[in-house]
Amino acid sequence: MLIHYIDIAKRNFVIAVSSLSKTKTETNNPKGIAHTIEYLKKHKVALVVTESTGGLEIPAAKAIHRAGIAVIIANPRQTHQFAQSQSLTKTDAKDAKMPAFFAQMKAQKEDWQTMPYHPPTEAEEVLEALVNRRNQSADMRTAEKNRLHQVHETQVGSVKQLIAHFDRLIDESDKQIDDHTHTHFDGKAQVAEQIKGIGSITTATLMAMLPELGRLSHKRIASLVGIAPHPRKSGEAKFKSRCFGGRSAVLKALYMATVAATRFEPLIRDFHQRPLSEGKPYKVAVTACMRKLLETFAKFLSLTTTEIPTQVFGCFRPKYRLILPKHPLNPPRTPDNQASGLPFRRQRAHLACWRLSTGSNTSPSDGFAHSL
Repeated sequence: MLIHYIDIAKRNFVIAVSSLSKTKTETNNPKGIAHTIEYLKKHKVALVVTESTGGLEIPAAKAIHRAGIAVIIANPRQTHQFAQSQSLTKTDAKDAKMPAFFAQMKAQKEDWQTMPYHPPTEAEEVLEALVNRRNQSADMRTAEKNRLHQVHETQVGSVKQLIAHFDRLIDESDKQIDDHTHTHFDGKAQVAEQIKGIGSITTATLMAMLPELGRLSHKRIASLVGIAPHPRKSGEAKFKSRCFGGRSAVLKALYMATVAATRFEPLIRDFHQRPLSEGKPYKVAVTACMRKLLETFAKFLSLTTTEIPTQVFGCFRPKYRLILPKHPLNPPRTPDNQASGLPFRRQRAHLACWRLSTGSNTSPSDGFAHSL
C-alpha cells in the first residue's frame, strides 16, 4: 500500500511518497491542492498522512478526502519523537519523508481503517466556530478580571467596560449556540441534557470539540481527552499513573460538568463515593467520574428522542425485564433480604421503573424488575 505524507506550512507544503526517494513542493492554495490530488492519483496513493498544524492542514485534508483518498491527521508529538529516535536531521524534505515511514509502520501495526479523518458537516463547523469564539471571549474576560486587581485606579473604568462587553458577547454566544444545537442537533441535544450536570454549553462543546464520539472506543476517547491514566513502571520501580495531554476545551467543560454531576446525579455521585471510601485522592475520584460521565454521554448521543431514558429517583432507566418468580439465583427482594443485590432504596427505584415500563400501578407479585 502506497502511503503519502504532506508536510504542511502556511505558504507551501512538501509531498513525499514512501516508495519514492524524491519530494515535491506545492503552494498551499486551491491550485496547489488540485495539483497535489492529481499527483496522488497518478501514483495511486491509498493513504495520505499529515500532521496537525493549527488548522492549516484542514483545507488540504478536506479536498483529498473528497477525492476519495483516506487521510490521517497524525499527532505531531508522536512523529517528532519518531524522528528523534531515527536521528534524522531537521529539513523540510526530511520532515516529509520521516512521517511517511512512521505512517507505514503504524498502518502495519494498527487497524488504520478506524483512524482516518472525517470532515465535519457544515452544521458541525458552525457549531465549532461558535464554541471556539465563546471560549476566546471567556479567556479574554478572565484576563481582564485578573488585571482589575492590579491596574491603576484611573484605568479601572476601562477594564470594567471591557468585562461588561465580554459578558454581553458570551451571553450572545450562549444564545447562538443554544439556537444552533436545537435547530440542527435537536434530538442529540435533548437526549444528552437529560444527564444532570450536562447543560447546553457542555453538550455543544463535547459535540463540536470531540467529533470522534461514537466512532472510537471509550479507551481511545479517554486518551484523546486526556483523562486516561498512563502507568509508569520500570523493573521493580512503580510510580503513580498520570493523565496528561488532551483537548483543553473538552477537559474544562467536562470537569465542571462532572463536579455538578457528583452532587446532583445519583449515578455519578455513587460512583464518586466509591474511590473516596477506599482512601483515594479527590482528583483520582473526579477523573474516574469524568470517564464515566463521558461514556454515559456517548451512549446517550446514540439514542433517539423516543428512546430517552426516564430518570427515576435520579437514576437512568435502562431496558427492564421481569425475572421469573421462582428463579433460584434471583430470590424475591425484600428490605430484609440484602443477599440478592442492591439496597432497598435502589429496589424502590427499580420498582418505579417496572411500573413505568409496564404502565401498571401494581407491584410484581413474586419477582422483581432487574436491569439487563
